[in-house]
Amino acid sequence: MFDDFIISDHILTEYRGHDAQISIPRGVKAIGTRVFAHNETLTRIIIPNTVTYIGKGAFAYCKNLRSLELPSSVSDLSSAVFLGCESLTLAVLSKNLRCIPELTFAECTRLENCIIPEGVQSIDPNAFRHCVSLRQITLPQSIMHIADQAFAGCKALQSAPQPIGITAANSAFRIDRGVLTAYTGSAETVTIPAGVTKIGEYAFSSCETVKQITVPEGVRELDANAFAKCTSLVSVILPESCVRIREYAFASCPSLKEVRLPSGLKKLENSMFQKCTALESVSLPEELTVIGSYAFFDCANLKQITIPDRVTRIGKSAFESCKALHSLTLPPHLTVIEDSVFAHCETLTAVQLPDSLQKIGDQAFYFCYALNSISLPDRVTELGARAFAFCIGLESVRLSAGLTEIPEEAFSHCEKLGSITIPHAVRMIDDGAFDCCKQLKDVTLPPAVRIAQARTVTRCFHSTMSMCPSFEKEVKVAGAFSNTPFGNRKGWQ
Repeated sequence: MFDDFIISDHILTEYRGHDAQISIPRGVKAIGTRVFAHNETLTRIIIPNTVTYIGKGAFAYCKNLRSLELPSSVSDLSSAVFLGCESLTLAVLSKNLRCIPELTFAECTRLENCIIPEGVQSIDPNAFRHCVSLRQITLPQSIMHIADQAFAGCKALQSAPQPIGITAANSAFRIDRGVLTAYTGSAETVTIPAGVTKIGEYAFSSCETVKQITVPEGVRELDANAFAKCTSLVSVILPESCVRIREYAFASCPSLKEVRLPSGLKKLENSMFQKCTALESVSLPEELTVIGSYAFFDCANLKQITIPDRVTRIGKSAFESCKALHSLTLPPHLTVIEDSVFAHCETLTAVQLPDSLQKIGDQAFYFCYALNSISLPDRVTELGARAFAFCIGLESVRLSAGLTEIPEEAFSHCEKLGSITIPHAVRMIDDGAFDCCKQLKDVTLPPAVRIAQARTVTRCFHSTMSMCPSFEKEVKVAGAFSNTPFGNRKGWQ
């Protein structure tokens, strides 16, 4: 008898027998696509509690199948599983099933009763289409969504089924197998129903009325753009169960002021709070290790944020254009400040850089007008182009001992910078490095530095000097110091 079953990797792929009553062997975990389709001898099927999935059309058009009971192990059905089983009168579904998919019982013309247990959350379009003998159906409180046409052509039903659990407040949720896929309501305060495990991509995107959202325990993930462009959203409370929030989840929510993040969250994805212009402060969880690129880009009113000690990476432009951010202490294990991370933070006055830091990217502090002083830790060996350009309030700079090159326009337009000591390890000062530093009068150079002019290299210095007049006739114009009192001195022309 077992020879009639073709099983591969715990999946029943074919049945070659002709029995009226069939018991599927224990150990089978899935019933494949159309395995029993058009089997006209089958009257009863026994499915073991090892089966978790039944494939598309697995029992379609089994015209003599009279009843069925799905074991509690079954958690997932494909579409049209019992399509056209015209002798089927009773169906008992699994308590672990979350969705009755499209065409599941369509054309089951003698179906009189279907027992739907607590736990099922949604019924898809045409699930019971043309079940003309179905007179009554009781839906559990867990049902949150019944699709249009789910009971199309069920002529014996006196009225469309209304689940006990659906109220005016939650009828606007579209839920598929635990995933909240859309919200169509207009409430200002929204509490997401219990049983939801994931909020889908764009689920609340562009909802202009919602102001406050409470996400219940059990939700583990917010998909990309889940709440993007909710222009009235002020407050969001997330549960401890939430372990992943994808990119752009709250992007362009210009009214958002309060976000409560779960303590176990380890990563802020790219652009998560981009353009949340009303956001003033965020408490980041201690478990956080990564802040993604553009995470807080253009959060123009963000005044205070504490970055947890475990953070090892802050992505490109993560805090760019946070124009109200005043001060910041970076975490102790950070090794790289990527490109434009703090660019256009116009009121940033102080940044405490960690001793672990090794690299500062291009335009990292570009246009930080209020930055008064900066001290580069000695492990910093790489400084990006225009890293501190247009920091017009910068008066004091300490360069790291490990720095070997000062790149193009690194400190250009630092108009209050009066003096600079170039470390001994520096071998090259690139074009425009100190361009338009109008107060720069005192420069201490190491023994073997080369200074670029118009991206060319001039002579080497052979001894340390601090504006020594005796060198003026030997040194050509240094483009690196153009438009400074130092670069414009007579004898440098």
